[in-house]
Amino acid sequence: MATILTPQWSNSYSPQVRLTVNAVNASSSITNLNWTLEYVGHGYPPHTTGGRAYLVVIAGETVGSGSYDINGKTGTYTIANGTKQVTRQKSNQNISFSVSFAFNLTWSGVYGGTKSASGSVTVQARSSNTYSFNANGGSGAPSAVTKWGGIDFTFPTGKPSRTGYEFNGWYNSDINSGTLYQPGQTVHDLPDQAVTWYASWTANTFTVTYNANYGTGAPGSQTKVYDVDLILSSTQPTRENHIFLGWGTAPLATTVAYAPGATYSANASITLYAMWRLAYNPPVIENVKIDRSTSLGTITDEGDMAAVSFDWRLDENSGGLESIKVGYRREGGSWFDSTVTASGMSGHVEKKTVGLMLSTENSYEIRILVTDDKGSTEYIGTLPATKYIIDFSPEGGIGFGKPAPDDQTIRCYKDFYHESPVYVVGGQSIYFEDSDGEYSIRLVRGSQPGMLTTNLDRWDINGDLYIDNVHLRNNMALMGQLTSGSYSAIVKLNSSDQVELNWTSGGLRGRVRKQLWSGTWSSGSLTLAEVPFYNMFLISFSGGTNDTTEDGYLIANRDATGKRISGIGAVIGGTGNSPRIVCCDITVDGTKLTYSGLTMTAITSSIGSFKTARKIRRIVGLF
Repeated sequence: MATILTPQWSNSYSPQVRLTVNAVNASSSITNLNWTLEYVGHGYPPHTTGGRAYLVVIAGETVGSGSYDINGKTGTYTIANGTKQVTRQKSNQNISFSVSFAFNLTWSGVYGGTKSASGSVTVQARSSNTYSFNANGGSGAPSAVTKWGGIDFTFPTGKPSRTGYEFNGWYNSDINSGTLYQPGQTVHDLPDQAVTWYASWTANTFTVTYNANYGTGAPGSQTKVYDVDLILSSTQPTRENHIFLGWGTAPLATTVAYAPGATYSANASITLYAMWRLAYNPPVIENVKIDRSTSLGTITDEGDMAAVSFDWRLDENSGGLESIKVGYRREGGSWFDSTVTASGMSGHVEKKTVGLMLSTENSYEIRILVTDDKGSTEYIGTLPATKYIIDFSPEGGIGFGKPAPDDQTIRCYKDFYHESPVYVVGGQSIYFEDSDGEYSIRLVRGSQPGMLTTNLDRWDINGDLYIDNVHLRNNMALMGQLTSGSYSAIVKLNSSDQVELNWTSGGLRGRVRKQLWSGTWSSGSLTLAEVPFYNMFLISFSGGTNDTTEDGYLIANRDATGKRISGIGAVIGGTGNSPRIVCCDITVDGTKLTYSGLTMTAITSSIGSFKTARKIRRIVGLF
C-alpha cells in the first residue's frame, strides 16, 4: 500500500487531500490497485463557495475526477474511491500514481491554488512454476520448462521415442481428466503449479494372416501386439486328398514353421501358408528307355520291334497294383496294348519285343500305363525312325540322314555332314540343285581315272573356295583352270610317289589366283589378311645389276605349332638356258610376312652362288 498527501501552503492548519493506493493480487495474472481519495482538515474549517476540482491518475490513466465542496469542513472526509486493474508481468512493476486538488483559497493570508502529489506502488511479478516431462518408458523427453502464472502454455515441439510404440502426446491424470496434449500445442488455463507431464504410448501391432494355399477354411487374421506373444489359431484348413501338415512362411515352403496353437513371438506382420501332403500320389513311372529291337530282343537301329524298359512304384497309401500295360501306335492311330505281369508296390519292367513289323522308316508312339486302385499314370514316348547317312530308294530317291523318298528327290535331315570317302563311278555325278532346278555345285568323274572336277560353266561363286585335307594318291592331281578354259595340274603325285609342281610362264590363271599386294617392300613386316588361305605364292622381285623384275614362287608349309613358315624357292626366269633358284628370306606367321631384304641366288653354272639385295614388288596368292 502507498499513500501521498498534497502539501500545505500556509501553516500546519492548511487543509490537504490524501490518496491511498493498495495493490491486491486478484489472480496469478491480475493485480487490483484499490485507491481512496480523502479530504483532510486540521481543526479550522475553510469558508468557500462552490466545489473544488480534483484529478486522480494511476499508471498514466485518469481513474478519478470531479469536484468536492470543502466549505466549513474540518476532519477527514472521503472524496472518491475506485479500482484500477494491472496485468502482472514476469518481474515486479512500479506503478506510478498522482493526485491534484484545486483549493483556490487564502489561508492565514496566503493564497493556495491547485496542490498536487505523486507516488508509486509495487505490483508483484507473476507466479512461476516448473513443468517437467517424463518419457514414461521411452527416451528423449524434453527438458523442464517454466510455466508463468496466468500465461498460456505451449508444449515443447520435441517428442520422445520408444521402440515398438507410437507416441500419443503428454498427459497428467490429475489435470483436465488426463487430457492428451500434443508437441507444439498452446493451452489456456493450465494450473500455475509444478506439474510432471507423462508420455502416452500405444504399442505397435502386427497382423498374422492365414492362407489356405489351395485349401479352404483358413483361420481369420490375428493381431499381434509388440513384445507380447500371440497364440496362433488352432483352426485347421482342409483340402481334398491332402493332409494338413502345419503352417509355412512361403507358398512352396518345405519346412513347417508353426503348428496350430503355437506361439508367435516375432514383432512383424506375416502371412502363413498351409502346407499339405498328398493323401495319395498316383503311380510313378521313371527311368524309361525305348529302343528299336529285333524279334529276338536284340537292340539295333534297324530293328522292326521296340524294346521298352522302365521302373514303377506306387504310393504308400495305394491299395495295390491293378495292371501295367505297354502299347504302341502310329501318330493319330489306335493303340495296341499288351499287359505286363507284375505285382507289389514297385518294380522294374523290361519288355524287349513290343509291336510287330514297326517300319524303320516311320516313328511310333510308345505308351506305358500303370494303374492302381485309386488312379493311374500314363507315359508316352517316341520310337524314332531309323537314321541313315545316305539311303537310296529303288525309285531313284536319295536320303541324307533319313530314309530315301519314293521318288527322284533328295531329302536331308538338317545339315548334312559326311566324313567318309564318296566314290563317283564313271559317267555319274553328285550335284546339289537350287529351287529352280539349276545345280550350283556338281562333282563329276573326269576323263582321267580318280580325278574330280567342278562344272564351272554353271558354278558362280562370289568369294574364295577353301579345300582342307586333300589327299592325293598315285597318279592323282589337283587341277586348276587356265584362262584359255583348259586344265593344268597345280600339284601332282606321279607314279614314283613324287610331288610335281607345274605352272606356265605367265603363272597359273584361274579362279584360284589372286593378287594380294603390290608396291615396294625392301625389308621388315607386312600384314596381309588373306595370307593364311594360300599355300603357294608368286613373288615378283626387282634389283641386281640391271634392276630387272623377275618372278619367283614360294611354297609355305605348316610347322608343328600350326604357324606357316617359308619353304624353298622355286625356279624363276633366267638368262639363256640357265634358270636360277632363289632361296627367299621370307617367313609367314598367320597374316604376318617378314622379309630380311636379301635373297640367296644360286646359278646352275660355274658362276657359283651369292647374296644380293632385292625389293619385292608384288605378292600373288596362287592356291
